[in-house]
Amino acid sequence: GRVHEECLVRWYETAGLPPDPRCPTCRGPFRNEGGLVLSRRLVAHRRSQAAQRTTPETPTDLARRRHAEITQATDLWSRCDYKGAKKAFEAALDEIRRSHGGDDAKLRGDIYYVTATLNLALVELAMGHLDAAERGARWAQEALSGSDQELRATHNLALILDERGL
Repeated sequence: GRVHEECLVRWYETAGLPPDPRCPTCRGPFRNEGGLVLSRRLVAHRRSQAAQRTTPETPTDLARRRHAEITQATDLWSRCDYKGAKKAFEAALDEIRRSHGGDDAKLRGDIYYVTATLNLALVELAMGHLDAAERGARWAQEALSGSDQELRATHNLALILDERGL
């Protein structure tokens, strides 16, 4: 079905901009265009909140904003907008890297950074940028070593290596 974008955004705002909105009719998650419209609205809202702050962002607000930005990048990726997804993931990663002063140990401990790096590696794979894809997947695999997500990173690295014929 179709819905007016403006009406969907208005509903979303009156619902309080939940990070994982569900359709009020079927209770399912919003996908495709609807999900992307809502992700963009949430990112804009979180960035606006951050820009209006006179005090440092709380850890909770920062996590919410990062979640929104990475969700938006993931939505672009799922729609096969690889250039848009790459740009969005890179912007989120750059900001996180700056916030940690480039400290690799802190970056490895930041789940948003690690998962965004792994997702960016898959975007790079889809774009045929195999060196960048392998670099990102190897870094994420090392960062997730010993965690319950290590196998996911290993599978993604295997996909990339297979594509490279290695």
